[in-house]
Amino acid sequence: MGSNANANTPATSNPKLEIHYIAPTQFVPNSKLPVLIYRNVMLDPDDHDGIAAILKGNGYRVDGFYGCYDTPHYHSNTVEAYAFVLGHTTIKLGKGPSDEDIVNEFFLRKGDLFVQPAGMVHGMIKSSPDCKYAGAYPEGVHTGTCDSGTRTMNLYNASKKLPQQ
Repeated sequence: MGSNANANTPATSNPKLEIHYIAPTQFVPNSKLPVLIYRNVMLDPDDHDGIAAILKGNGYRVDGFYGCYDTPHYHSNTVEAYAFVLGHTTIKLGKGPSDEDIVNEFFLRKGDLFVQPAGMVHGMIKSSPDCKYAGAYPEGVHTGTCDSGTRTMNLYNASKKLPQQ
């Protein structure tokens, strides 16, 4: 009933960056690539155009701004990024419907950027009523296009473009 997240997250030069590895379960593969959480890097979360520009500058397109979605699911062919613009949520990662409960839960709030690799099961739980985020995907990735997840590492490598303080 404990977490299957790797407790040994690598150190980074960006103090706002957290790197988490979520192990596969008996029922879901999840990903060998990390989940990235950038804390409070959206300098003006109320500036939706500015958030879209930051994501576009890192090779992502914003598909829209959404309320929090609580149904566990995954995307087999694409990395997904959330830039939180309002409220907060706790996102649960890596648990399929047939898995025993695991505690891979991460609190996200206005100003945070969350990036997950293809294949990662996720669902938002315990969200504030006003929770809202920009949903973003790599440019050029469409339904049916396989993405090995290298774009997640590209965004990690591009983290030097994000504010360091």
